[in-house]
Amino acid sequence: MRETRPYGRALGTVAARCVRRDPTAAPLGTVAARLTRRESRMALTPALSRGERGRLYGNCEILLYLFCLIGGIVGRMREKERHMGILLNRMRCFLCRCGVAAVLIVADPVLAEEGRFYIGGAATVEWLDASYGKIVENRPPSPRCKEVLCPAVFQEEDSADKTGYGFGFLAGYRMPLNERFYVGGEVDLTLHDGTARGRLDGVGTSPGRNQPGESWPDSWSFGKDVSYGLTVRLGVRPDVLQLWEDEASVYVLAGVRHVKARFTIDSYGCLLSETQTTDCSTPDQFTAGTQRHTLSFNAWTSGLGLEKMIGPHAAIQGEVRYTGYPSQDWISFDLGSIRVPVDVDHDEVNLLVKMVWYF
Repeated sequence: MRETRPYGRALGTVAARCVRRDPTAAPLGTVAARLTRRESRMALTPALSRGERGRLYGNCEILLYLFCLIGGIVGRMREKERHMGILLNRMRCFLCRCGVAAVLIVADPVLAEEGRFYIGGAATVEWLDASYGKIVENRPPSPRCKEVLCPAVFQEEDSADKTGYGFGFLAGYRMPLNERFYVGGEVDLTLHDGTARGRLDGVGTSPGRNQPGESWPDSWSFGKDVSYGLTVRLGVRPDVLQLWEDEASVYVLAGVRHVKARFTIDSYGCLLSETQTTDCSTPDQFTAGTQRHTLSFNAWTSGLGLEKMIGPHAAIQGEVRYTGYPSQDWISFDLGSIRVPVDVDHDEVNLLVKMVWYF
């Protein structure tokens, strides 16, 4: 069995090492300072055996690295998604505070109980709400500038709901904090099915609203293909749930996800050439086209869950999650005189049922 250092100094070393490995998780440096200052009050008591001390140190090391990893991921998300900076910064601070609180709770010398790894599968029902917005900007020599004052802008937005489903695989670690509370971390991979579809009616001055510089009628669709994420949870075993024969608990969760999705636009209209300054008049001048975009982005998720043990190793879990995704925007068309920026936004509520096996 490895040698166990004084408790406060050992955990302080782990936290400091975590910050050195990933400077974006710098708020965890407060953990090291607080643990070092509290060393005299957190020293191991002679009542613990050498094996119990080793398990206690190992559990806390796993816990600190878990919150360090989450903090680092959210920190990188904040750098990449500037428009979500305030929200992600608050979430990152919340996770770091959870890490501090959990470490200080676990610092009770009587809590040398071992954690448990688990694996499992999950099925999910998803209620997806997606929106699509388009702006058509006209400047000379656009034909629209002959009819309205330029710069002329046509703007339109649509939204659609869809109930989809998915299934996935997961693995995690659960560590008791005391007889009632526990903390854990989980990684998962989920495959999704379900596409939200909508249609823009078009905005313009022509009868078909499909001339150069107008907002053409578009059929659009949005769907997710695959996502993977990392979540942390804090659970409790309330007395009211102990009326069941096997152990039961409730928990809150928060985490980050990476999503790969697809977005498609089908349109029909007059495609302006670089030299054309008049509207299309014959059917052969109109063009049907499809634009396909592959989207890849990060998101944050939060939720509540209920776990019921089925024997000593198996458990069933039910969760309700909310996931808010950052909006995605790009330039769909740019001819100089006509420019079309688009924006896609969505969020969802998930109902998950999981079967897990503890080791």
